[in-house]
Amino acid sequence: MKMKKFRILLCSILSVVLLLATSCGKDDDSTSQSVADELVGTYVGKLDLYTPGGGLTNHFDAEIILTKTGSGSVNITPKSNTAYSTLAVKNYTGLQKQGPLIISTIGSPTGYITFDTGAKSLMTLTMQTGTADVWGNFVGVRK
Repeated sequence: MKMKKFRILLCSILSVVLLLATSCGKDDDSTSQSVADELVGTYVGKLDLYTPGGGLTNHFDAEIILTKTGSGSVNITPKSNTAYSTLAVKNYTGLQKQGPLIISTIGSPTGYITFDTGAKSLMTLTMQTGTADVWGNFVGVRK
């Protein structure tokens, strides 16, 4: 009789453990794919451009476009045919969600992205990776 109760208890515990393991198993797999999808869009805000040689120009109501290039990566591109379209196109990889924020790989030579999923606000820094690169800071919101 004790053996039968033990088996029932053991089966119940194993069922619960198996249920928990399978219900959480896919959560992490789709994170990096949905992270890039969340960033795709056009953003409007202030762009500070730095040119080789030390020039600085400020652009208000600048438009930056983020496009998905992979499951955990995006390109940042300025709107074409504008005074700030000289901003170098950069690719950000290693996107990950940390609480309400999406961030790119810290220490990347191309710069970084921070996106607040609640406020839909974006902050980027593009780094100069070539001698002729125009780089800049952008702070804005999704259009």
